[in-house]
This record gives sequence, C-alpha cells and structure tokens, in this order.
Amino acid sequence: MSAEQSVPIVANPVSGGGVGRARAEAIGRALGERGWDAPIHWTESPGHAEEIARKLSEESDRIVACGGDGTIHQVVNGIRDSEVALAVAPAGRGNDLARVLGVPNDPDAFAEMVAAGKRRRIDLGRAVREGGQVRRFCTVAALGFDAEVARRVVTGGPIHGPGAYIYGVFRTLIGYRPCRVRLEGDFGVFDDEVFLAATANTSTYGGGMVIAPGARPDDGLLSICLIRPVSRIRVLWLLQGVRSGRHVHHPAVSLYQSRSIRITAPSPLELYADGEPLATTPVTLEVDPSALDVLVP
Repeated sequence: MSAEQSVPIVANPVSGGGVGRARAEAIGRALGERGWDAPIHWTESPGHAEEIARKLSEESDRIVACGGDGTIHQVVNGIRDSEVALAVAPAGRGNDLARVLGVPNDPDAFAEMVAAGKRRRIDLGRAVREGGQVRRFCTVAALGFDAEVARRVVTGGPIHGPGAYIYGVFRTLIGYRPCRVRLEGDFGVFDDEVFLAATANTSTYGGGMVIAPGARPDDGLLSICLIRPVSRIRVLWLLQGVRSGRHVHHPAVSLYQSRSIRITAPSPLELYADGEPLATTPVTLEVDPSALDVLVP
C-alpha cells in the first residue's frame, strides 16, 4: 500500500474518559472500509503523542490526532516544520480546535474528510522562552486565573468531560488572588494587576468558552483579552458571560490584537495553552502565520 493510502492515527486511549479509544477504533474501521491503511498508535504517557508524531511526520503526508486539545497540542509540536496535514478527531474535554474547524464527530463523515484530503492553512501561536526554546499552541494561552483552572483540570479531579472546566473554575475561585503583569505589544504597554490574561489564536477555549469573540486562526494576529480584578460576584457574572462572549461589554475587560506580545511579571507566572503547560514568564508569544495544514470538510 502506498504512502498516499496510509494515514496513521495518534490516539489518547483515556481522553474523554475512554472516548479517545472508541473514536480512534471507529475512525480506523471507517478508513479501512474506504481502502486506507490506518494503524493506531496509542499514547502511553505525557509527551508520548509528540514523540510518535515526530517519527510519523517523516513517512506520512497526513496524520489523525484523536484526543483532547492537549493531545492535539502535542501532535502539532511533533509535526511542526513539516508538510504533514493534520486531521483533528475530537475526543477530549474541550475539543476547541475541532469545533473551530467544523470537523465532524461521525466516524464515517470524518473518514470521508480524511480521504478527500481538503487542506486549510491556519496560524499557530508560538511561545518563545528565555534561551530561545519555542513551543507552538493552537487555541489560547492563558495566565492568571485561567492558568490555575487549567492546572487543576490537568492534574485531575472528581469530574470529567466538559464539566471539569466548570468544576475547576469554582475550586480556583476559593483563595485566588490577582497577579501583576506587564504586557507589551502592538497595542502599547499594559502594566497592572489582572484577574486573567488570555492570548487567543481561536475564539474559544475550555470547551467552547468564547474568551475572544473576534479571534480567527487565519488572520495573522493574536487576540488578547484582559480582565482586571473585580469582586467575586462580578467574577461569576463575567465567567458566565464568557460562555457566550458577552463579557467583552464589561468595563473591566479590554481586547487588543497584536502580532506578538512580550509578557513579564515581578514573580514567575505559568502559562497554559490547549490545556497543557506552555511556558513561565518572561516569555514572548508570537503568531506563526499559516504554520499548519489541517484537513477540513
């Protein structure tokens, strides 16, 4: 079988409470019925998806990544700087990149999409740390409150699926304190305390939370949403508003766009992106225009 008739699947078997295993197997069967070889490569530990994808990018022209945004994050970093097209199979808590791309959930429709091979070029975010280390991200890089929520979700809790983010929000509200941060970008300089700062390549994160309504993954820009400190009652209103994007009308919220943003802080702050640890300040976030080929309907 030629390379053009083979599409490997990198899958997280435990994502979505086992959804990843079932979906990868269903997609593999659907591709097989269409004459494609679709070997499944199961991830076994954190970072394993990136390692697998790096090896596969040398022998395949398209790869399926089956899992949550964290699995997609790892695969993207594994295939970076290659000509591989990525098919995103949603099977996790958030599935925000798949949602933005309009990827079908049905295994047969997904297999048709992969076989058709229609490509779309999208931007990625790029975190450049001290020393020159670079890591890409697909959706939103957050610091402050949302980074702490992501940390809680990643380290596990009693709730799985989309509700895990909501649970993390309420757990984090207990005892959370705003942080001081300095942001420098095309918009100028912001130097003050924030409740959260989100740098977005896509409009949503956290399972459909519309943190940056105008963000698009093909406009060559990053969208920044800053929320300044507010009372706990106002926080609850704002977080409810993020579900639809109406939080942007609150006076504590500011929106900017920039091709890059330099982030520093008096004390190191951790950033999370795609539900994964991304970097610690100081760090520069940049847009990497048209950096990734994705397969779309």
